[in-house]
Amino acid sequence: MNRLKLLLSATSGVGITVAAAAGLNTSQSNLGLLETKPDHHHTQYPKEWPTIPAAYMLKKVVVVHRHGDRTPVCARIGDKYFHTNYLSFWQERIPSAETSEKLNQFNPWVNPDRIKKWGGRNKEESKKKDTLHGVLTQRGVEQMEAVGAALRNRYVDEYKFLPAVLDPADILGARCTPIYRCHMSLASLLTGLYPNENRTADKPAIVITSRDSTTETMWGGHTCEMAMTMSTDSSTEFLEENKAGLEKTQKAVEDAFGIDVTKDIEEGNIFTSSRHSWLFIGEVLTCFKAYGYQPFELPDWVMPKVGEIRDQVFFHKHRTQPTLNPLVSGRLLAEITKYLASAEIVGAGKIAFFSGHDTTLIPLLFSLGIADDEFKWPLYSASLVFELYEKSPTHANKENAGANLDECYIRVIYNGEEVCIANKPAMLPWSDFEDYIDANAKTGWEWSNACQQPKK
Repeated sequence: MNRLKLLLSATSGVGITVAAAAGLNTSQSNLGLLETKPDHHHTQYPKEWPTIPAAYMLKKVVVVHRHGDRTPVCARIGDKYFHTNYLSFWQERIPSAETSEKLNQFNPWVNPDRIKKWGGRNKEESKKKDTLHGVLTQRGVEQMEAVGAALRNRYVDEYKFLPAVLDPADILGARCTPIYRCHMSLASLLTGLYPNENRTADKPAIVITSRDSTTETMWGGHTCEMAMTMSTDSSTEFLEENKAGLEKTQKAVEDAFGIDVTKDIEEGNIFTSSRHSWLFIGEVLTCFKAYGYQPFELPDWVMPKVGEIRDQVFFHKHRTQPTLNPLVSGRLLAEITKYLASAEIVGAGKIAFFSGHDTTLIPLLFSLGIADDEFKWPLYSASLVFELYEKSPTHANKENAGANLDECYIRVIYNGEEVCIANKPAMLPWSDFEDYIDANAKTGWEWSNACQQPKK
């Protein structure tokens, strides 16, 4: 079995038992967790990605992805703390110190001081409660390596866009949000793209950078005051309008977790108020459900319903407030466009990576008009890939020459499937793409001014 098939099979989990899916042995049955049907919360990529048309030459690639499978971001929901064996359960599912060291050795941070001290990088660091939350699991490592292997299969093996042996000069950029799991996810992806045997002693590493939290553009609007206000108002409006339909689920959640939604709204408790609890609870329970266990006794219908409400609340603001998306994703879109435009510069690198979150991808997908009425929440290891092509280049040494952007086209691939920007042609002329981004992105002073709250 080749590397790609091996990695994909490691994350598919088809036809395995509940215990195997959870990574448990029978001696661990005293965890106080309720066995359920294992669920898959990572992206299932197709075996075959869209082919590159013969009349086009691939010139630039930008990959934006969500991190892989992780541990819960908190040890409790509402007033209910997880079982006392919660720590040991997750410590057995995160990467070993050896795995973490190898990932860091070949894909180091250039500025690790900016990484938030939230989530240990390996089992030794995660023995304390405050370092176990939101950590990439070993399964997450394997998921992201599988994505990297799929990219290698496409860009190295099949289309020879990248060389078989790593040349760091081909990496235009590799950046993660200042969160451990995002660095580890990108490091795992890059290891799948360029395994150690495909790196030379003199050029072994791909350096990963991060920005300060206040300047990072992958946060999904958290640094824009107006965007946060608009998001909160939209979520509150949706929940009020749909209050009657949510009562049954809300009651089940309140009973299970000791949450008083009315009281929490008044006190502004962000972890349990109706404005945030659906996302928070859904994300925490998802971590357990992916392993076939849940920490609390809940009716079977509750978890899917919580996920459904989470999607409706979160997507509502992006669907109903057209002025929100340019604030949330505009600066990141501008960065992606800049990377793609560098194709006209000889030697500017070939591929760039952005490692973020579900809340990084969702605003991008809405801003690009890709998220439709059937849109589903991006699962672990989801990716959005931008490919820039030059049509029938005729200049000399065309493979190494700078591209003529007037002859270039953009194609977008989401989770291995071709998608269209705002129902436009799949192979979109560069000028049309650039015009669309200009109309749907706010940057610089325009973004800063729009993010300021009106003075009262």
